[in-house]
Amino acid sequence: MGNGLAEQQQQQRRLKYSQAEEDAVHEWIDRVFLPAINQAGSDGWDIVRVANAIKHRAQSSGDETSAAAAEAVLAQFCASGYPWFRLHPKGRGVVVARRGGVPAFTFVEEYYGELHTGWRWFEMQDAIKKITQKELPDFYNILLERPRDDPDGYDLMFVDAAFMGAFASRMSHSCTPNCQAIVLSCGGKLTVALYSIRAVAAGEELTFDYSSVTESEEEFKQAFCMCSTRHCRGSYLYYTGSKAYQQVIESHHSFLDRQVLL
Repeated sequence: MGNGLAEQQQQQRRLKYSQAEEDAVHEWIDRVFLPAINQAGSDGWDIVRVANAIKHRAQSSGDETSAAAAEAVLAQFCASGYPWFRLHPKGRGVVVARRGGVPAFTFVEEYYGELHTGWRWFEMQDAIKKITQKELPDFYNILLERPRDDPDGYDLMFVDAAFMGAFASRMSHSCTPNCQAIVLSCGGKLTVALYSIRAVAAGEELTFDYSSVTESEEEFKQAFCMCSTRHCRGSYLYYTGSKAYQQVIESHHSFLDRQVLL
């Protein structure tokens, strides 16, 4: 009975706002509030300090909407208190320094690094895990796929930017990214390039979805995502289960074919 009443009250509160209003609130949180928290560094945990900074900045620039939103956060804080507003800043990776920002669908950077074959890459990862005793070691790699219609046929290479690379490999993950990694041909050679998928303002962090996959449940649990956006999955890895790759092999290759591959 009590749970039903609570759900009814929650539904009534939701009816006060239209979908457009809810979307506008989430947009403000993702584009203004969260970046301000991470920009504040060690003071980012203090919601009052962050909200006041946003309010003063918005008032100085004439942004009435953002000033009103910051004021609403402060009012709700006064009514609820610290226990309901625990902030955990994640810090910032690569930030746009160009005045005017980066327009949508703009080339950002190539993903440079050392190239490794699949067997060599997994051999290296096994060795690293044994040495570090970490289930989820630090990684700065991305996959480069050669399409099937290429004259040389399909292939898959690992681009490792741990020791050699450019700033693209230091861009943070986000479940609601502003950039995307794509494979393209440049001067007759394949490369991984990052492009903006929307306009990115000056001072805003550049992010892309890592779209990484793991078969390890333990690795998946350790891969916390801290983007905090509306569509955050909670992890920057996708969990496929321990038998996912084996199922693919068995469905696409016969017994003799699998022996040849081995």
